[in-house]
Amino acid sequence: MEKLKILHMYPNMLDLYGDSGNVEVLSYRCKMRGIELEVSKHLIGDKETDFTQYDIIYLGGGADFEQQILADDLVSCKDSIMEAYKAGTFFLMICGGYQLMGQYYKDSNGEKVPGLGLFDYYTVASTDKRCRCIGNIVIEAQLDGEKYKVIGFENHGGQTTNVKSPFGKVLSGNGNEFESSTEGYMEKSVIATYLHGPLLSKNPKVSDYVISYCMSRKLGEKYIPAPINDMKCRKINYVDEGFDTLASEMSADPKAILRLKPVNYYAIKNKYIMGKVYTSEDHQENYVQFFRYEYDHECGKTDIYPLSAELMSKALAKVGIIIDLKALAKDQ
Repeated sequence: MEKLKILHMYPNMLDLYGDSGNVEVLSYRCKMRGIELEVSKHLIGDKETDFTQYDIIYLGGGADFEQQILADDLVSCKDSIMEAYKAGTFFLMICGGYQLMGQYYKDSNGEKVPGLGLFDYYTVASTDKRCRCIGNIVIEAQLDGEKYKVIGFENHGGQTTNVKSPFGKVLSGNGNEFESSTEGYMEKSVIATYLHGPLLSKNPKVSDYVISYCMSRKLGEKYIPAPINDMKCRKINYVDEGFDTLASEMSADPKAILRLKPVNYYAIKNKYIMGKVYTSEDHQENYVQFFRYEYDHECGKTDIYPLSAELMSKALAKVGIIIDLKALAKDQ
């Protein structure tokens, strides 16, 4: 089995909006191609990390506070990171991770946080903390010579300028700056973007671009990922009542999903359970995985549990998503 190695930097601090899900998506899509993805972590104070030993270096998103805390540690790793970049290691960076790899980030209070200086762009936040780029966003990106629409969610106060090679053209949303025409930064071995979602779960083409690049570099010849029968993922937020016992309950009887109470994110965003329900196109293959979030940081997750088509449809019906299994059966 072929193997790729990914270094997840500061996963305990840079996980805004579940950005660690990007690593899970890469792992899943590698596994479906017979590729093992070995995941390692770099935390503050790790002095022995050799960044050149990895195929992918990943940084998720974080708020100003987290960026200020880890900035000095990141800069202390500059030489090894620069060596990895020059050697062709792939860099995937989301939001705060994107900002930290530039020249600097100046927050809304005027405090300047040094970046790694790997790229020429820099970021300055509005002095009015209410001025943020928030909402759904659609961009047009070019991957391996083909144009694709890439979707996600942006929420950033920082305005990133001096971007010489953007990830894509903004079709809807803001992008690097308020009402910008471009979003993110891209090179052949770099994707830096403000798009949450997570990015790779919403855009499998981007995930496969990363895998293709890394495998081609490892094999010394062009690697084209085999197609995957992608499953649809629907997210349901639940009141956090008994997450600690949820895993054992689901293992004993998947009907435990029906005891959970759906809730609007904005009503209980400080602490909640997110259920990710995966369904195949014919709804014959269905799974669910649960995540616990506190203040938009993932702080626990369960295994993945299979669901019958009937149980899946009942769980989705509780949030107004109706799957007519009888009609589907007739069509088949």
